Amino acid sequence: LRYLQENGVEMTGDSCGLQAGAGKPVVAVFTGATANADAALKQMASLAPRNVRITAVLSHSAEQLLGQERLRQAGCFESVCAPSALTAATEAVNACSLLVVPTLTSNTAAKVALGILDSVPAQLIVQALAAGKPVIAAGDDADPGSGAWRYPGLAEHAPSLADLLKNHLNTIQRHGVRVVPLEELCDSCLTVLNDPTGKNLRAANKTRAIITTDDVEKAADRGHLRVGAEAIVTHAARELAVELGVDLVE
Repeated sequence: LRYLQENGVEMTGDSCGLQAGAGKPVVAVFTGATANADAALKQMASLAPRNVRITAVLSHSAEQLLGQERLRQAGCFESVCAPSALTAATEAVNACSLLVVPTLTSNTAAKVALGILDSVPAQLIVQALAAGKPVIAAGDDADPGSGAWRYPGLAEHAPSLADLLKNHLNTIQRHGVRVVPLEELCDSCLTVLNDPTGKNLRAANKTRAIITTDDVEKAADRGHLRVGAEAIVTHAARELAVELGVDLVE
């Protein structure tokens, strides 16, 4: 409780808590992202008092960079699984009501987007999706457009690479992963856990299409590209459209 209070977690009131008696199991998968680790733990600390039971699972990178002891000291996890304890982690996912990724990296996003299952986080995320379980990930560390992105000049100097990374985020959302800002992670988890029908999650997962330079290049012969009214057209895509003479038509 001291950790929760010292980190600004409000311990009174039940306006965003679970329904009484829910006690639902949650699996939190930690990747090697460290820039927002404290904020991620604070979100988990905010979720823990809401009548949920959280099992933390570390990737190999997370075990090296964060460590099991740091998660145990946070005081908000019922148990902590090392990456070597994959069987226990798999069983936890089988039993959970929600899988959450508090520290999604661009590496894990790419693996899930492309179906490359050679890491603990990718395996568990796909396992949860295959079982029809809700998956929520904080995308700050994986989004080139986020203020937390570690290479701030990427969109300007390597726009096609920035587009590729954004496409991975868009793809995993089509796979069923809900990507949210880290500051909204706790509230998003509570919304899903209080929604046994999954209606709110399905509605939230209706993602906006992202138009990138690849789309513009494919439309070059036609001279025009139809984009939806809610589509996101990247800055690099707009510049290339002007260069190639491709009209963006809503």
